[in-house]
Amino acid sequence: MIYVVGAMLLFIILFYLQAPPYRQLVTAQGEIEAAHARTEVSILQANAANRARSDFLASTSHEIRTPMNAILGMNEMILKNVGDRETREASLNIRKAGVHLLALINNILDISKIESGKMELFKSDYHLLQLIRGWEEHAREDMRESAREEGVQFLLNVDPSTPDHLHGDEVRLRQIVDNLLDNAVKYTPRGTVELNVSGVKEGGAARLTISVKDTGMGMREEDLGRLLEHFARADIVEIRSVPGEGLGLLLVKQLLRLMNGAIRVESAYGKGSVFTVDIPQELAAGDEITVGDYEARLARGEVTLEAEEGAEDDGPFTCPEARLLLVDDTPVNLVV
Repeated sequence: MIYVVGAMLLFIILFYLQAPPYRQLVTAQGEIEAAHARTEVSILQANAANRARSDFLASTSHEIRTPMNAILGMNEMILKNVGDRETREASLNIRKAGVHLLALINNILDISKIESGKMELFKSDYHLLQLIRGWEEHAREDMRESAREEGVQFLLNVDPSTPDHLHGDEVRLRQIVDNLLDNAVKYTPRGTVELNVSGVKEGGAARLTISVKDTGMGMREEDLGRLLEHFARADIVEIRSVPGEGLGLLLVKQLLRLMNGAIRVESAYGKGSVFTVDIPQELAAGDEITVGDYEARLARGEVTLEAEEGAEDDGPFTCPEARLLLVDDTPVNLVV
């Protein structure tokens, strides 16, 4: 009996000795679970806010782009009519800044449309050679705008066996390469910017490999991992004065994901960078012409590029019998 009473007393003593830590443990566990629940709620709220932001920008893209297009359009009217040198120089600066701002707006809105699931691909037949000619002109225009035409040489290398007549979203494909060229010219004060285009048939489709190589500033290895993140640029002193928001490369990554493509980057600090994209495209039905074949047909005059077919000279155009119907929901666009 004495042993039983002693054991009970010992149990009671041990219970009271252990109770405070046990209660603390139970309290701490409850606080952890409550904090976890609050964190989950915060994540859901943040995701909802992010979706709302993307949905808002995607749904108002027309309203955001329209006034900027009107500003650029009215400025072009001034450029066509102004004779004063100072006014013309001011108008040219407005055009340069406006084009940069419009490109920034377009990138933001396109990224928002992709993130909100509202971006669609519009596929049609196109000639790759025509896109290549456009990319070349875009790069040269970039060099003229940045006053680097004398210090930077543009090189173009195209594999003539690349399939030419393709089926896909040529607008988004053009956008991807234009952004890569913009990036290369921006960070290459001297040397070369090189565009390489090749492609192979894979069954009834083609896989394009397009690379943009520059001899510019390059990047450190630790910067490569964050290069394609939101609003990220390499943290290099030499580029802090170069305008840029890190949106162009992010848009490239998003568009490639939408098109089942991929991107890889190689870079050496102080020596330059190579951005390479692989993009699957369908072959246009019943036509397996290569870029080399199409270029030969152009040289013989058997076909013409669309841009050449629709081009007008710079002289005046008169059509006294014409009746015009101008349709736009923005009055200033009707003036332009």
